[in-house]
Amino acid sequence: MEKAFRAALSDMARPLASASLAVYTTLTLAIAGVVLAYYTFRTSRHIAWPVYATLYLALVVCFAPVPLLLVDISSAKSLEPSSDEQSICHPGLVWAWQAVFWTIQVFTWVGLPVAQSFMELSGHFKVTSRLAAAVVQNLRLYLALAVVCGSFLIWLCFEKGVHSLPAVIYIASSCSNAFGLFLTALLMAYGLVAL
Repeated sequence: MEKAFRAALSDMARPLASASLAVYTTLTLAIAGVVLAYYTFRTSRHIAWPVYATLYLALVVCFAPVPLLLVDISSAKSLEPSSDEQSICHPGLVWAWQAVFWTIQVFTWVGLPVAQSFMELSGHFKVTSRLAAAVVQNLRLYLALAVVCGSFLIWLCFEKGVHSLPAVIYIASSCSNAFGLFLTALLMAYGLVAL
């Protein structure tokens, strides 16, 4: 009896997860639009539409994880636990999490650095040449970063005897976390002094 009840509850949970995901997505889009309209009310005529669209997408990506997490947790709690990973994950939730993750990655590693370089370059008179120079400047930075990180990994493999891929991934992840914590501590101290 209990298994039949859990199976019925699991069958009902999938459409409910889809409906709540649709409602939360609509609310997230609306809230991002209201926030953007509130903060750009006086200057909206002077903002170019690509900047406006980028700001809107950034706000949506910032607001999306909160309701998405609620839908994900409620969907996982209502389903029957099993060893099959796909039965736990709703396909729409997987897609939504991947969309949020990859949008943040593209903004972080491509969008923001190129936009920052684009605004700092003042020696170019055409927009296309400024954009090309910004992309080239960021490609040089990423190439230098890849050379330094690649050299470190090669040194690690040959000098320290790390030969398995999981160990290299573990060390690279640890270095990335240490760098993030160091940068956070550094910028937090700057922010406290700037106040």
